[in-house]
Amino acid sequence: MVNVIKWKTDTVKVVNVELDPKNVRLDIDSPSQDAIIQDLFKNEEAMQIVESIAQNGFFNQELPIITKEDGKWVVLEGNRRFSALKAILNPKLVPQREEKLKALIKEMGDTSGLTEIEVKVAPDRESASKVIASIHTLKTRRGWSPLRQAHFYYAQIAEGGKTVEQLQEEYKNADIPTFVKRWEIHNAAKAVNYDDEELQRKVASKKFPISTMERLYDNPEFMKLAKMSFDEYGQLTITASDEEREKLFKKVISDIYDKKIDTRVLNKKDSDSYKQYMDEIKGLDIKGGSPAKKASSLKEQPIPKATKTSYGVVPQDITCTINYPAVKRVLAELQTLNYHKYPNATHDLLRSFLECSLKAYFDHKGIAVSQKGKFVQLQDVLITAETHFQTEKKMLVQPIKKLLDNNSQNLYMHSSDSMNAVNHNPTVFSKPSDVKDAWDNIENLIRYVLDPPK
Repeated sequence: MVNVIKWKTDTVKVVNVELDPKNVRLDIDSPSQDAIIQDLFKNEEAMQIVESIAQNGFFNQELPIITKEDGKWVVLEGNRRFSALKAILNPKLVPQREEKLKALIKEMGDTSGLTEIEVKVAPDRESASKVIASIHTLKTRRGWSPLRQAHFYYAQIAEGGKTVEQLQEEYKNADIPTFVKRWEIHNAAKAVNYDDEELQRKVASKKFPISTMERLYDNPEFMKLAKMSFDEYGQLTITASDEEREKLFKKVISDIYDKKIDTRVLNKKDSDSYKQYMDEIKGLDIKGGSPAKKASSLKEQPIPKATKTSYGVVPQDITCTINYPAVKRVLAELQTLNYHKYPNATHDLLRSFLECSLKAYFDHKGIAVSQKGKFVQLQDVLITAETHFQTEKKMLVQPIKKLLDNNSQNLYMHSSDSMNAVNHNPTVFSKPSDVKDAWDNIENLIRYVLDPPK
């Protein structure tokens, strides 16, 4: 027989229920209620619930679960909802969001209906844990990542207005400087423009591989080369210019996500792999001497929104109306191939696609292509295209000139030579931004030749 759980439904005052200190899942002694609510607003998007209430009203479709511990009501499931309601009733609980909260509350009008809500009352925490496990895909009490832990404390500075010294006094059993170093380095990494939307999103995430970074910044030699230093509280100061700082972080972050370095490669400072990487950092020749800058003052780069429709570099709206099935097949592949994950394969395919598209176009038009060798090559069709589009559609001549350029105008990255190098040169590789730049240069040309005027 199915076990039917019949817990009591009750109505409680929001102010009489405490947020769950154990729900934070940190190895610290009972964080304060202020610390928990500030963390939920900073790191768990509790503000979105406030905004939803302002726009759509409050619908308690899944009742929070509470229980009584040590004579106090504690919310076991629904901490974000309770934190949102508490902030609506008292915006001062989240000082950094107080003005925005007040503006949203003004939109709501009368909020007296939010002082009490319905809840399910569990007999105890142990009984509730099985239900909560099923709600969260059976993954209960999952420990936070090192960076997530760091941002728990950072929320109390950013949202609660506390100092590092105050945190150290409040959490005597926690190694606050270690956490401070993590979020300071993460702040510095997020302030860099990586010219790659997916990489930008990865760096901004709390899944950012801070453990690999720790292997470097815990090494005084690396910090000296990077022109960075920590104070006794873990706060980061940088004396390299913005340009030099970006050069360093682009190198390290790219190497992490390209899997060139990880905690195994950098496991021991005296290992050959670690020494080799330090030589590469030394080769960057990061210059100091700029005015000292605090990492906490650096402005985070905007986080691009992920496009869920397609990972392909070629937009879905491009169609091939000339009857060349092979070209259509390659077009379909380029519209779905994840160029962020496979930049070299995409760049190589883009080169073939350009050549075949132009050949198909000229064949469709009945135009002969002059060739220098035994077979018609990409260079041959580009030379023909340059002449043809002088009279056919002059605006397309400029991207073709870029493709034909042999670095005389510093346009190598747009050139066919660059595309050929990815195919033939064992020392050349592509980044997603290279693929995007190559596509941007040829997009109008491709659109025209695949769907020429009737």
